[in-house]
Amino acid sequence: MSKKLWFVLGALVLGLAACTSNPTVSVTPTAAPTAIPTGTIALVTALYLAIPRPNQTVNETTELNGGPNTGVAPIASQVTAANGTTTFTGLTPGNTYCWYFDFVVSPTETIRQSACNNHWNNGVTVGT
Repeated sequence: MSKKLWFVLGALVLGLAACTSNPTVSVTPTAAPTAIPTGTIALVTALYLAIPRPNQTVNETTELNGGPNTGVAPIASQVTAANGTTTFTGLTPGNTYCWYFDFVVSPTETIRQSACNNHWNNGVTVGT
């Protein structure tokens, strides 16, 4: 037989072996992120135009109370520190909380910044 024929037969054998082989794929599952916090504390940062805002009264309510735009009295209020943060404690894991503050842009304009979520264990940013 000629070298060409051996080459063609070899390529054919390798091609068939590749088509019929069952490669083993190893998959290692990773844990899904925890959606429900396990702690009872949330660090809240108040922002307006991406700048942390000190001396802002941040109000806390639960989603069950209707959130930040219903006129329901907040369950807690705290003033932000010089770095624009405040820490709320006594939270219940699994609950969705809402935090909001009214930023005075000018004497005639106030803008409400708010955030509602149940992922507060890694901190919450209120505003943009």
